[in-house]
Amino acid sequence: MKITYMLSPTAPYITHCHSSNILSENLKMDDRIDVTFNLSILSLSMKIIMERKRLLETMGDSPVEAAFKAPHMAQNLLRILAGLCSNTNEFLSHVNSTIKTDIVLITCWTIHSVPLIAYLLNSGRRVVIGGSFCNAYPSDFIRILIGKSVSDSKMKNLIVVGGYVGMNTDLHEVIEKWEDVELPKTDYADMWTSTGDHIKNYLNLLSKCRVYDNTYYSLTFNNNCWYNKCKFCKLRSEQQPNFIKNIDSDTLYDHVVENLKSYKSHGILVGDNYFVFNDKNKKFLKRLRSDGYKVQVFSGIMSLSSKAYLENISECVDGISCGLESAMNFSLDYITKGYKWDDIKNSMEMMNKHMDRNTSIRYLAIFDLVSKNQQEIVQNYDNMVIIKNTLNDHGFDVSFSFTPLQLFPSIGLVKDTDYLKIKSNSDRVSGMWYVYNHLKKFGFEANMSPDQMMPFERYDIDGNLLLSDFEYVSSKVMKQMFGES
Repeated sequence: MKITYMLSPTAPYITHCHSSNILSENLKMDDRIDVTFNLSILSLSMKIIMERKRLLETMGDSPVEAAFKAPHMAQNLLRILAGLCSNTNEFLSHVNSTIKTDIVLITCWTIHSVPLIAYLLNSGRRVVIGGSFCNAYPSDFIRILIGKSVSDSKMKNLIVVGGYVGMNTDLHEVIEKWEDVELPKTDYADMWTSTGDHIKNYLNLLSKCRVYDNTYYSLTFNNNCWYNKCKFCKLRSEQQPNFIKNIDSDTLYDHVVENLKSYKSHGILVGDNYFVFNDKNKKFLKRLRSDGYKVQVFSGIMSLSSKAYLENISECVDGISCGLESAMNFSLDYITKGYKWDDIKNSMEMMNKHMDRNTSIRYLAIFDLVSKNQQEIVQNYDNMVIIKNTLNDHGFDVSFSFTPLQLFPSIGLVKDTDYLKIKSNSDRVSGMWYVYNHLKKFGFEANMSPDQMMPFERYDIDGNLLLSDFEYVSSKVMKQMFGES
């Protein structure tokens, strides 16, 4: 059986992917499978990086452009450009021309993979998809989404694989049966001992796709979220594995350090949505730090209000990324974040009392959330300036990073229509579509289906139309937020 394996082309830059590691070794060890690894993603990454450079050189001083020119916004701009560049007919046809087998296996990370899947199916390929995209949505929903641009006869050439691949997963059997499947549960231990990562063969090319020399090596310990109620999140419908449950701290350390050296990375980014400390990961993180590596984790307001948690941060971590989303009660309540502005202020007081000043803090916020009115939009950004100035005064290095609100099918927010209304043909849309429309003057076309990402207008509590936040917030405030500490 001859197949081509490729990572999702929507990645904004290359990071090590454990699922790719174990999947590539599984494929190579099976003598029934003749696998070719397709690295089209690397050429795309180079294009995205060059387009970002061009954009930053030509962007002016509008609020949205001031935000995206900030150093800490680089990653978000890359992600937006990745979605745009990976969905052009030029790139899709280029990818198709590099594939020499009938069967294509793709690790799909997001809903942005849909155009590639549809293009390959329409070109006569047989496509096997798996990855986080297939864990976030049920297979019948994925088929409906892809089927909007693919005929019924060609949809028979698709299979959707849910779950996680282990070394003992019989992928040959899965492909031979050619039907949607949910893989049996694995203990994930072989994820940390497999050595078959095909991307290591392309490290020289990979290094050119980096935006910075200090690119972090990304991994996940536990895909759970203790809160798990945010209405904009898809995690609630995903499997929630514990990747380090069946591996000891020393084996985990050896594996990660080997990859840090291979990828010439100076630190790790743990992608757990709300990082939770236990004896095993504390031992691992402290050992990494003692050997000179940096550690970044994701956390949240309520976790950062705990003295014990902050002491663990100080002991084990160099930097935190905190999912703030908004600094206004109305918006926070609407997306069910579970805290209010007073809780945010309390977390700052607790960090001042109990967290090491050498710990960097990056707040993650979403622009164009539902808001009570225009005045509260302005106040939201003023509050975030207060957060930054207060923590700066306490001696912390603080930065902000923004993501446009994106409405995907089946997330909780799409079902709420009082303040968000799907408007495919409107020129007054907010969120990601506002950014897409703004980037048109720089030569970018969205080329995205409204079925995949849903354009929306938003309204205040009195039914008045609200434009994007960036139509109300000044460039001066943006620069206050994103200026260096």
